Amino acid sequence: MLTIAKIAIEDDGQNEEQRDFVYGNYLDEVLIMIDSSGDDHYYAHDHLFSPVALIADDGTVEER
Repeated sequence: MLTIAKIAIEDDGQNEEQRDFVYGNYLDEVLIMIDSSGDDHYYAHDHLFSPVALIADDGTVEER
């Protein structure tokens, strides 16, 4: 079982958790976004570790 520490949490202002973010080894290297419904979204990075795409669980590109 993989244990992940929550580094950043986004809430709606009412203390209701909306999204969790998991970061890598580099500054601002976000790897995974987990939304309140439990869906995982993965970030694709370029050679400078800048995010270039957000990918859903099923592999579809949600945002570039």
